[in-house]
Amino acid sequence: MPIATQALILAAGSAQRLLPLTEGRPKGMLLVGGRPLLHHMVLALAELGVKDIILVTGRHGEKIQSFFQDGSAFGVKVHYVNQAEPTGTMAAIRLALPDVDLKRPLWIMPGHAYVTADLLRPAAKPGTTLLVASAGDDHVQGVPVVRGERLQGMRHEQPVVGSTRVTTNILHAGPDLLAALAAGRLAEHKDLDLALGEWASEGASVRTVAADGPWHVLVDPWDVLRLNEWVLGKGVADPTKKLRNARGVVHVGLDSVIAPTAVLIGPVTIGDGCTVEDHCVIGPFVSVRNGTIIGAHSEVRRSILNNNVQVGSGAYLRGSILDDGVSVGPRFVCDETPTPDGPRGCILGRDSSLPARTTLAGATVLPAESLGP
Repeated sequence: MPIATQALILAAGSAQRLLPLTEGRPKGMLLVGGRPLLHHMVLALAELGVKDIILVTGRHGEKIQSFFQDGSAFGVKVHYVNQAEPTGTMAAIRLALPDVDLKRPLWIMPGHAYVTADLLRPAAKPGTTLLVASAGDDHVQGVPVVRGERLQGMRHEQPVVGSTRVTTNILHAGPDLLAALAAGRLAEHKDLDLALGEWASEGASVRTVAADGPWHVLVDPWDVLRLNEWVLGKGVADPTKKLRNARGVVHVGLDSVIAPTAVLIGPVTIGDGCTVEDHCVIGPFVSVRNGTIIGAHSEVRRSILNNNVQVGSGAYLRGSILDDGVSVGPRFVCDETPTPDGPRGCILGRDSSLPARTTLAGATVLPAESLGP
């Protein structure tokens, strides 16, 4: 039986817990390692030989469609299905099934996970295989009931962080499971993991395989910052040109201008059309998207600056996310504050504008279009 060359990505969730970063975009378009989260997933699938991808989108789905278009730029063919109301993963799958070749295996995966080809390879086996992983912080997932490597059922409960195996909801679905879904079996379930558990408890063959390495999903806004650091640390941002004032792994996009007196300390990725002015220190662990300007004498470390951000001169940023269109005046300061979940700076929602000499306490989160703390 062949390995899947088609995939279904469920990216219609409302992502309320990721506000304000999802105020104007779906969670799959959040920036990590210089790329939207879904970009990493599509590249991973293409590396494994997937040719056809169905993306189930919801609110702000046009942002996903505008980015991927027909998929040809990414070496795949992308088809879109809209789920107007996020009523669960099983409802999303039923919407997409008419566009699935039921005789061929299918990757099914959530759109809020960081996925690489190496993560997926252990599950790329004939038949139906579920990828499982160790539970992370604040991740309430289905807990598989397993005998040997075979799934026997599924429970929803709070796992023990670091030790309990949970489902990643990344599934290599064989034609037998697809036929059962198309026939309306398991239709009473809202969630895929519980439906899969029931199917296995009835005697269907579902193999489980452990992820070979860390598994990352986005649950709250601070997860985005932590994942960005982890991805950059893996060297995803390959250097595209040599800069005399760059140290480590640094990527600078097209038409971006880096002042000769600025210092970039990798890992850093800077998008297209950006400006980094004189005597700035950028990095390590910084992602900058497109059209962003960082004023002279500013220092930005372990942070994400999204599209068209303006940072005034002499600003100081650590452990922070500035969303699209944010503007902070000269001498803006936000340092990190220690918390039980690690150091945190600030998160500023899109189109916020803060005046000169504003100082924010660490762990501050401001909604979109804020005009001050």
